[in-house]
Amino acid sequence: MRKFFKGLLYELGKNVNDETLDERQLIDQVRKFLQMKRYFIVIDDIWNVSIWHMIRCALPDNICGYIIITTTRIFKVAEQVGGAYKMKPLCLDSSRKLLYRRIFGNDEKYKCPDEHLAEVSDRILKKCAGVPLAIITIASLLANRGRNKMEWYEVCNSIGTGLEYGLDIENMRKILAYSYYDLPSHLRTCLLYLSVFPEDYIIAKFRLIWMWIAEGFVQHEVQGKGLYEIGECYFNELINKS
Repeated sequence: MRKFFKGLLYELGKNVNDETLDERQLIDQVRKFLQMKRYFIVIDDIWNVSIWHMIRCALPDNICGYIIITTTRIFKVAEQVGGAYKMKPLCLDSSRKLLYRRIFGNDEKYKCPDEHLAEVSDRILKKCAGVPLAIITIASLLANRGRNKMEWYEVCNSIGTGLEYGLDIENMRKILAYSYYDLPSHLRTCLLYLSVFPEDYIIAKFRLIWMWIAEGFVQHEVQGKGLYEIGECYFNELINKS
């Protein structure tokens, strides 16, 4: 949480370089800075009620007026914040637009460029239930399958019932897991290695590739290419599948 509060102070225009400050002291600095100010703060992706309570301690109730907006995937957290607004899933037309743009890169809005894929794509979208994360994940997977109708049906059948009966965390995990296990083993290893970095950490591309090489994840299997070039290919493949 120290990183969060230091980041919040930075976004408020108050840079803190003192590494000795603990969470309590940083919270006090935020409160002091905002005490007699009108403020509007947006906090993205809160996963834990206790974290929200800690953040709320830093945001004073003052007479100047304030607005706090948070996003979360956990409804219990939303209830604690108060005034919860539940985002609606995408409609079928918007889901199609997102899927086709990610796969084909076209702007034909709601029409599938390949008519023979239209039926199976609608079946897949039904299982994604208008959840953008699920649609984007499946789109990245399908983009590497070409326009093979049988392979698209294979993907459709492999994600089970999906989310068609409402947002279900286990089914969402199944969709994400299918995309993960579809990766070649060398890319899975490189992807898992990213877990050594803290959340939201900015990773330098060249540094990451050299770390992969040092760990032995990059194999010298392409004639005429050095280890760094091969590692860069791994990096680009993961970006294309994201």
